[in-house]
Amino acid sequence: FDFVLLPEADAVAEAYGITGTPGVLIVDRQRQIRFDLRKLPRIEPPDTGAQASHGRRAAYRAPYWAAEIRKSLDAVIAGRTSTTY
Repeated sequence: FDFVLLPEADAVAEAYGITGTPGVLIVDRQRQIRFDLRKLPRIEPPDTGAQASHGRRAAYRAPYWAAEIRKSLDAVIAGRTSTTY
């Protein structure tokens, strides 16, 4: 896949309301957002009695994020619009 890196990323982030990283958006050819990482539920790792570190939470969420991103990419490539977030 080709990914677009935006030299004016600060202005784009402000326009879309992205305030942290990772800010992941998938935009189709019609410039419609088809995936927005911020819209996914914040799943949490199992409670171990101690607060989970950022790294542990990210590692726990990564497979879920990857699956949702894959579904969205497949839909955009196929021209479907049913996975709009």
